[in-house]
Amino acid sequence: MIFLLGIALQTATALTAQEILTQTRCRSLARYINDGTTVGFDQVDSGYPGDFVITGATGYFVYCTTPANLTVNGTLIQNRTDTLYNGWNLYGEVNGTTTTATAILTAIGSYAKSIARYIAGQGYEQVDAGYAGDFNVNDTTGLFIYVNQTTTWTRRR
Repeated sequence: MIFLLGIALQTATALTAQEILTQTRCRSLARYINDGTTVGFDQVDSGYPGDFVITGATGYFVYCTTPANLTVNGTLIQNRTDTLYNGWNLYGEVNGTTTTATAILTAIGSYAKSIARYIAGQGYEQVDAGYAGDFNVNDTTGLFIYVNQTTTWTRRR
């Protein structure tokens, strides 16, 4: 199964993709990159060369063949300002409480056009700005957020 994971913590020491794969016994972990110049995926497979540091408030795809548990210790991210680049961006929510997809779209502003989450075994659920539909978001939810112009977003706890 593929999961979309968000970690709303700043860890005391660097946590890496390989450490998550070792702890969970999952096979692969990938991050989506959109930094204004590069768009694509960076994938790490268990037991193979390659690794990257996990960043709090970022979303990650994790591929597991069996159910897994992950324990991460750190400090909850209180406030964070990020740049959302034109196109799709992958994030983990840091609100710390349950919110909604439409509340996030509203908080980002007029450039936010769509938000989606991946539900293991079911696929994507998407909410578009200005249309009916919504879903709950908590601090372990990984999200795709689409903006039609580069903008900043300050997430507050």
